[in-house]
Amino acid sequence: MGQFSLSANFEYTPTTLRDYLGTVSNIPLITDPDLEIEIMEAPEVVTAGEEISFSIMTGGFRQVLKHRWTTVTDSQIVTEQVMGPAQSWEYTQTISATAGGCLLQETVLFEPPGGMLGVLVTEATILESLNTGTAIRHRLITEQLIAGQHTK
Repeated sequence: MGQFSLSANFEYTPTTLRDYLGTVSNIPLITDPDLEIEIMEAPEVVTAGEEISFSIMTGGFRQVLKHRWTTVTDSQIVTEQVMGPAQSWEYTQTISATAGGCLLQETVLFEPPGGMLGVLVTEATILESLNTGTAIRHRLITEQLIAGQHTK
């Protein structure tokens, strides 16, 4: 099983960041633009037990995925893949207070696809993509929070 983790500090309260991450319409704003994410069906607010259907462009192909939020608290959002190319995928965002704001820890536990797709989409390629995409997300979160004039 592959594991990826990356964290970033933000100069906002944990509540501000959690509220921002919990608003589904913000997801495309903080996703790597190269993925061309399109949300197909989802609630307005991240809610435990609810699902999100979306598509992304990857490897020159548009893929449709479905994830379910399994845990949603004031400090953590956990999503699991219901439908998609990976054999398993669990994405966790954990927010904790710091002296200057908050820390966002993002962790992904996954099993790469099997079969022929697994020959091309390996653990190494997934880790590389996650590293790039998460760094972009952290930059975009900062830009979006500043642009939105959110209260620190």
